Amino acid sequence: MSEADTALPESAVAIFCTMLAMSEPGSVHAGVDEVTRLATRASLSEFVWGLCTAWQRAGYPANSQWVVHALGLLGDDRVALALGQLIPTWSGTYGSARAVACLDVFAAIGTNRSLEQLYRMSYDGRSPRVRQAALENSAPWTPVTA
Repeated sequence: MSEADTALPESAVAIFCTMLAMSEPGSVHAGVDEVTRLATRASLSEFVWGLCTAWQRAGYPANSQWVVHALGLLGDDRVALALGQLIPTWSGTYGSARAVACLDVFAAIGTNRSLEQLYRMSYDGRSPRVRQAALENSAPWTPVTA
């Protein structure tokens, strides 16, 4: 079976995005859970990073802030690393607020790699606001050294 045979139809993608937009921390639309049972973690992660890229190209419109929560729901280590590279490029008041909101993504993904990114932001974040928020979010976690 080719990837085209297993991909969601365009109409289903729109519905899935609506379900993601309706989801909030602590209250995920039941349809999102159903899709996550049917799809691979890697494909969901690739999908949600595509949403983030589209959000970025659109100039981060406020009515699409749901993408941040979706990154935490569907992202994996690759999303955490990519987001860890993107956050430092944001500057100014809106960029700092966006960066602080995205810190929750690292915690939601919850892997060692994503939590390492959160910890890194606590000492390497561009703004004091980002560093402080990262420090507060990463307080119970310390990096694992091998």
